[in-house]
Amino acid sequence: MIESYLTQSAQITRKTGQDAYSKSTYASAVSFNCRVDEKIKLIKNAVGDTVQVDATMFVPADFTVSNDDKITYSGRNYKVYQTSLKQFINNDSHKEVLLKVV
Repeated sequence: MIESYLTQSAQITRKTGQDAYSKSTYASAVSFNCRVDEKIKLIKNAVGDTVQVDATMFVPADFTVSNDDKITYSGRNYKVYQTSLKQFINNDSHKEVLLKVV
């Protein structure tokens, strides 16, 4: 359903683990379709503090993304801040991914 709106392209670099020095290791970047809204939002985190996110990305519900992944969109690098699964008429519709500029 949402796929027809995902007309933009971004790259995801997924975290694969850590090396011997506890530095994060990543797989090669992979392109995917999405929709990105590059508007700054102020949201509340789990403890009630106000946090600024720099963009909101929409992807299919079955797209795998975690808080350790890196996103590149339109030449700008982001880290994933938060991901939430959205529903429409009791079915998983899409994921909303909040991004912070790195």
